Amino acid sequence: MPGAPSPDSTHDKTAVSRGAATAFLSHTGALIEAVAVLVFAKLYGPTGYGFFILMWAYAQLLTILAAFGMTVALQRFIPAQRNELQVHRVLRNALIFTTLSALAITLTLIALAPWLAGAINAGDLSDAQ
Repeated sequence: MPGAPSPDSTHDKTAVSRGAATAFLSHTGALIEAVAVLVFAKLYGPTGYGFFILMWAYAQLLTILAAFGMTVALQRFIPAQRNELQVHRVLRNALIFTTLSALAITLTLIALAPWLAGAINAGDLSDAQ
C-alpha cells in the first residue's frame, strides 16, 4: 500500500521517541539539581552551604574516579559487539565493575572518616548557623 508506513520507519520513530524521552529526563535531572542547590543555600546558610558545596565537589570527583572511564570504554566496545547477548555481557560487567569500585571507595571513606573530618576542617557545624 503506497501510504502505509514501512516497518523500518515505525522502528525509527520509536527509537527517536525513546531518545527524546531520555534526553528530556536527563535535562530534568539537571533542572532539579539547580533548584535543589538554591533551596540548600537558603536552608543551610553561608557556612553550611559552603560545607555542602565542598562535599558535593568531593562527591563529583569520587564519582569520576569510581567510573574509571567506563563511559568511554562502553562507547568503544558496545558498537563492536556482534549480537545482543554480547552487548548485555559487556554492560553487566561494566555495571559490576563500577559498583564494586564505588563500594570500595565508599568503604575506604567510611574507614577514614574521622581523619578526613579533621583534614578538611569539618568540625561541628551546628554552631556555625
